[in-house]
Amino acid sequence: MSTKQGTGSLAVDGRRTIAGAVISNAATFLVALLIARLSGEALLGAFAILFALRAILALVCGLGMRIAMTKFVAASRARGDYASLRGAVRLGVGVPVGTAVLAGIGLALLAPVLAEQVFGAPSMTAPMRVVAVSLPFAVLMDVTLAATQGFRSMRAFARIGLILEPLCRLGFAAVSLVAGWGLMGLAGGLLAASVIGGTSGAVVLSRRIRDLPDARPVYPWRNLARFAGVSWVASMATQGILWVDVVLLGAMVAAAEVGVYQVATRAVMACMIVITPLTASMAPRIAHHWETRELEQVSNDYGFVVRWTWRLTLVPLTVVFGAPAAVLACFGPGFSDGVIVIVILGAGALVEALAAPSAVLLNQTGHNRLNMRINLSALVGNILLNLALIPVYGIAGAAVAWLVTLLFSGLVRIAVVRHLVTHEWPLRRPHLVSAGAALLALVLIRLMTATTALDALVTLALAAGIVVLVYPAVVLRSGLVKDERKAARSLLVRARRELSVRVPVLRRWVNRWRVRRLRPGAEPIPVDQLISPHRSDILARKAVFDLAAEHRDILDSEEFFELASQSLYGTWFRKIVVPGLGLAGVSEQEQVTLFRQAVSRAAHLFTSFEANGFDTQHPITVARIPAGTKIAGRSLAEDRWVPVDGCHRLALLVRSGLSHIPVDHYVIDPDGDCRHNTARMSEALERTESEVVAFLARGLCRPGNAVTTWDELLDALELPANRAHLEDWPEAQRYSRAVSVSP
Repeated sequence: MSTKQGTGSLAVDGRRTIAGAVISNAATFLVALLIARLSGEALLGAFAILFALRAILALVCGLGMRIAMTKFVAASRARGDYASLRGAVRLGVGVPVGTAVLAGIGLALLAPVLAEQVFGAPSMTAPMRVVAVSLPFAVLMDVTLAATQGFRSMRAFARIGLILEPLCRLGFAAVSLVAGWGLMGLAGGLLAASVIGGTSGAVVLSRRIRDLPDARPVYPWRNLARFAGVSWVASMATQGILWVDVVLLGAMVAAAEVGVYQVATRAVMACMIVITPLTASMAPRIAHHWETRELEQVSNDYGFVVRWTWRLTLVPLTVVFGAPAAVLACFGPGFSDGVIVIVILGAGALVEALAAPSAVLLNQTGHNRLNMRINLSALVGNILLNLALIPVYGIAGAAVAWLVTLLFSGLVRIAVVRHLVTHEWPLRRPHLVSAGAALLALVLIRLMTATTALDALVTLALAAGIVVLVYPAVVLRSGLVKDERKAARSLLVRARRELSVRVPVLRRWVNRWRVRRLRPGAEPIPVDQLISPHRSDILARKAVFDLAAEHRDILDSEEFFELASQSLYGTWFRKIVVPGLGLAGVSEQEQVTLFRQAVSRAAHLFTSFEANGFDTQHPITVARIPAGTKIAGRSLAEDRWVPVDGCHRLALLVRSGLSHIPVDHYVIDPDGDCRHNTARMSEALERTESEVVAFLARGLCRPGNAVTTWDELLDALELPANRAHLEDWPEAQRYSRAVSVSP
């Protein structure tokens, strides 16, 4: 039960980075909130200017290596070219950090001029120099963590870039504000957090490189420089759109107005927290699949990320659109002028939720030059719009410029991706369902705010409650694709099992609810027809009980667990249970823990059965498959019973030699989940044709018929009408040698 390091699923990495992004944005949000509450909008505006200035310089000094590192490491690993990987990492880390050192020196020397003549605040000189010292460490963290993402794992990026560094920044900012150190203290906290983040990223990357096969580094400087140069310009344009408005506002309006704009921006950016982690999780996978020409998987990953950036961004934006004044009131009474700004910026965030994945896809599929042109055009347009609108409309003009820029560039990128890569629009029924759910929640929030006059925090709490009640219910009911519905059911099963073990009272309530829709057994059911042809996993469960009978003296021990892991039961768990419950991407340790729990429960069930026999208070649940109904592409000409729940108890009855299940041993679930896993079990165990047909004959032929080939199975069917159905089974193409004539 091992999982190869660095190849976690997109969903798992997405969840990991979303959790980190929540912490990161919460930390950034709390920094802004603390400054606003404790020191006012003037200090917040000054800190926002320094933070934006460093972000822009870090992007410039990165030289496009953040994107390049992820792509080159992922592509080199896909090819097994570890020499180029090592060389690319050395170039991709060393050159940007060296550039950042030079840029930091330049910023420190120019600090007096920038502070006095550009921003009109001489007191910013010393803090700006501290920020200059932090620049190389910020760049070091960016490029090293980008390289670790190329290993198709977001663990280091999430833990360091999204959790450790932001929390350090928050902690240092809180200490600085409480101590009264002002802007200088905030800049010092930024430096300390950057040092911690940069050195941590370097340590993790060095360990990853050390674990690779030995190879003399080859420096692909030409290809790396070509790709990074284009990505550099594109990234500068993208980040410039995010920060240029703050810098221009700092030069054209009062610092207090910049503080109001920064608060509105922080609130909207907090709504977009899922975009960066999900697109970052997608990037190395797109590079890998594009390199190996798995084009369908490229489209699937892109579609998955677009769906979830849209769905998850809509949730907080619904609260912002519904109660913008309440959101701003949390920062204090001086930010009410930002209502129109936060609404306009929120509209831009909606566009970005749909369009952001397309930019990453273009970069990772080699179309980064085209993406650069789009971004440059957008940046130029954004600067021109800001210069035209800010003098007339102030911070509202800057918000409009941001919205128009995102709308233009986003629509162009989506159209380009459709034309060059996916050949389909990303907007589908799930997106419309999510929008409808958000609109319904928004109407209810607006009705609530229009008819009440509550405190801001109470209003936000009620608005969030409305969204939580309305939005997931609609989306889960009508807005999931097939794979997501399966994953949701698996998650529900896992949660139900965990709760049933840890909360016995809840288990009793659930059982009582389930009993209401169950019907009593009507007639004895032949055991062989219950497990064959659809449920060969029952025999895998029987295997653990056979093992328990042979090793009664070591049940629930480490030795018994190891024996079970090597048995048919262990194969069933790894090949059927793990993917069926959506556990393929979880860590090996968690899989082992879950398997250990399953073995322990099976051992206790065996002991109870041996001592007391079958407990009719806990009957097996079965469901009926109507004749002609296809299950996993396989149908029969007759109705068939299949087990739904209590499969371990059924395995005990099979082991006991029972030929028919008595009516008091089972109940009927009219809506039970009917599954076929015989084919997957046969594939996992590499069973031969004779082994496969022997199992199928157990439920399809008369007792005693010994068949060894598919054609013999067709000729020996107990119900001849089943023959036409079996000839359409996938096994027919695999095993049939000649067309047999029916007698």
